[in-house]
Amino acid sequence: PGAPASLTLFKCFVGDAAGVAHVDRAFGTWAYRMARDGDPADSRAVAVRTLPEILAEAQLDGVPIDLLKCDIEGAEADLFRGGPPWLRQVRAVLAEVHHPYTPEALVAHVSAAGHWDVTVDGSLVLLVRRQPDSRAG
Repeated sequence: PGAPASLTLFKCFVGDAAGVAHVDRAFGTWAYRMARDGDPADSRAVAVRTLPEILAEAQLDGVPIDLLKCDIEGAEADLFRGGPPWLRQVRAVLAEVHHPYTPEALVAHVSAAGHWDVTVDGSLVLLVRRQPDSRAG
């Protein structure tokens, strides 16, 4: 019953603008980051795609997303700044934020795209979209 499960993998960085970047390994094995410097013709260059581009290619543009899990090693501000329109289709976000971005900054950014119940545990932030009270009115 229900829709068949599917999985689509994208080999790319997620950012606020399309382009190319490289892997910055300066922070160690468990903290690779996106670095937009370098030569785009370099064989180690990695595509940078916006989340709307990825959603469209995966045929999820406008489709409700139950959970968006983000551990994007320092690119959180680029992704969530301004409460982007695509965020309105997301029911819950679980994000790990990295310095200098803070959980408070994440909450402030996503608040532009709706009202959220927030749980913070260190660098982990769980945001669950508040549903309108059907009894109101």
